[in-house]
Amino acid sequence: MNDLLDMAVEAHGGIDRWDRARSLTVDAQISGSLFELKGQPDIFKQVEVEISCTDPYTVYRSLGGAKERHGSFEPGRVAIFHGEELQEELINPRAALHALSLAEPWQELHALYFGGYAIWHYLAAPFVFTRQGFQAEEIAPWNEGDEIWRRLEVTFPKSVPSNCPTQTYHFDQNGLLRRMDYHVEILNVEIPVAHYCDDHRSVDGIIVPHRRRAVPRRNDGTADFGALYVGIDLQNVVIQTAFSL
Repeated sequence: MNDLLDMAVEAHGGIDRWDRARSLTVDAQISGSLFELKGQPDIFKQVEVEISCTDPYTVYRSLGGAKERHGSFEPGRVAIFHGEELQEELINPRAALHALSLAEPWQELHALYFGGYAIWHYLAAPFVFTRQGFQAEEIAPWNEGDEIWRRLEVTFPKSVPSNCPTQTYHFDQNGLLRRMDYHVEILNVEIPVAHYCDDHRSVDGIIVPHRRRAVPRRNDGTADFGALYVGIDLQNVVIQTAFSL
């Protein structure tokens, strides 16, 4: 690991503690103009999310507000269940999303793919960046108000779905993740995003940001807080040492 990545991993609880975890479960409220634009404003409005701490895999329970419905994400497949019964599935969902224009609405399975890989990545960072296939390099720092944040440019392996292949992560003087810069590739238009992470809390020694806001990023790199693409609020985070997925 490079110096900044090592600092960030330690600040968030250390790789040994993360490696003992098998899944992370959280109650989440997720909304924003992206879901409204794509015709799915309520799909993640009040859900329980569980991610694998080892592989890109996510389950959303109470999908669309219905307690008996849940959806599962893995890189090549998303599926929606009613109880134990499979309702529908989509194979190779990323290709299906690339076939849609920005103005075309998402079906639930499209939203589930985006929400599945995105929340997995958000909750697994920065620990996942230590794994084989990820490339991380420190770049020039960023002035955010009166603070100086160190920045890590991370390139994802092709096997791990992400918003875009290379993203930038900002860490404060304590090594905590405060902002992520990216664009959402599956929208088929490059809209720059500044994604802020706040309300960091310790859960069994692992530091989890409980409040996230993704907003427009201007050409000069500053954020426009007058619009909200995605807002995520987390509660009741539980880290398991055994899978319940």
